[in-house]
Order: sequence, then C-alpha cells, then structure tokens
Amino acid sequence: VSIVDKRKLGRPCHPCAMKARRTHGLTGHPLYRLLNNMRARCEYQTATHYAYYGARGIKVCEEWRADPRAFVEWAQNNGWAPGLEIDRIDPDGDYEPSNCRFLSHLENSRRSRRASLTREKAREVKALLAAGMSTTDVARHLGVGRMAVEHIRAGRTWKDV
Repeated sequence: VSIVDKRKLGRPCHPCAMKARRTHGLTGHPLYRLLNNMRARCEYQTATHYAYYGARGIKVCEEWRADPRAFVEWAQNNGWAPGLEIDRIDPDGDYEPSNCRFLSHLENSRRSRRASLTREKAREVKALLAAGMSTTDVARHLGVGRMAVEHIRAGRTWKDV
C-alpha cells in the first residue's frame, strides 16, 4: 500500500510548474502588460472599457495574441518608449501592426472618440474668451464642457493653439 498526498494529485511537481511559467519570459515587461490590457478590453466582457472595444468588434490580431514576443518586437521597432500609449490609427480598426502607433497621453486623449475639443474648437474657445465672453457662455455656445473651457482659460491645456 502506498501513501499519497491527495492535495498534490493532478498537479505538476515544482520544477515542472516553474518550467511552465517560463514560456516567454515577458511576464514583468511593460509591453507584455500593455498587450494583456489590450486583450482584456477586447475579449472579456467584465473588463473595464469592454463596451468601447470588444463590444464594438475591435480585436487584437492573431499574430500578437499567439506570440507576445512578436508584439514586443514590433513595438520596440515602431516607436515605443516608456510613457507612450498605443493608438489605433483607424479608431474602428483592430489592434494590428498596420493600424497601431505610439503617442503621448496628451495626443492620444485628444484623438479619443469621446474627446469634445478639436484644435479648431480650442482656437474658437480662446478667441471667444479673448473677446470677453464668460467661461459658461463659451461652453454653452460651442457645446463643450465648462471645465474644458476653464482649463484652456487657465492655460493648462491647448497651449499650442
């Protein structure tokens, strides 16, 4: 009669478990986390922002899904640097090499589908404020948020227009 620890039945031994965890060696890499976040918002209904990605039919290309190293290599050869965010050139297109690039947070947020201000509207805001119109009136007139107008007035955003 042999005695078996039933808690370990069906589980690999420690060396085998550690070998299985070393499949690609990217676990702590910031680009691996970026890829996982992209996949989550495109594939998991419980993920934050799934409604803006997966529910709209946006996917991560099979090449990047199957091989995280391919994504990391592509990103490093196409302008990724710490602090930059991935952006889809066509906001209705998938995450794939021909449709992605890296931008600063400011550039990326200005390109958002939900962004209320364009460069032209920001110029209009500045012109109306310079003409003496109140922040609230400018916001109503242009159909933008009052805080967006306030940030422009205070010089916190759209300094380059």
